[in-house]
Amino acid sequence: DLTGRSYGLVEGYRLDDADTAIVTMGSMAGTARVAVDELRDAGQRVGLLKVRLFRPFPVVAVRAAMAGIGRAVVLDRNYSPGVGGMLHQELKSALFGLNGNAPQVHGLLAGVGGVNVTRPRFASSSPTPPTATRNPSPSGWSDPYAEDQPGRP
Repeated sequence: DLTGRSYGLVEGYRLDDADTAIVTMGSMAGTARVAVDELRDAGQRVGLLKVRLFRPFPVVAVRAAMAGIGRAVVLDRNYSPGVGGMLHQELKSALFGLNGNAPQVHGLLAGVGGVNVTRPRFASSSPTPPTATRNPSPSGWSDPYAEDQPGRP
């Protein structure tokens, strides 16, 4: 309160009329915020949800922030074999059971190995997940755990 800053459990940016939300944590959120502005300038209704607290996961705050949004693209810097990105899994769990009102949740790996995800990389990508690849590339997007990946058994 002394500085006038608020530090909630999650931070929403331009989510009010967004069709798609980019969901991430940490340092990637600053770059994502600039990319959201550029995507908005290009006519796409995209917003950002920055998760500030991971444990315990802020289910109520996330559900409130994601209300009315049709799609979420979760950017994870980590990968757990057989499970996928941790933020992706937590978001899916938090939104489970919303009886048809839950957004489609797509998880993507980005910046694996400490590689910076640049603003042009965000801005040049569609808010819908790009074609998944079998081998994750730290310099681009990949979705090795996508349920709808072509050719996956």
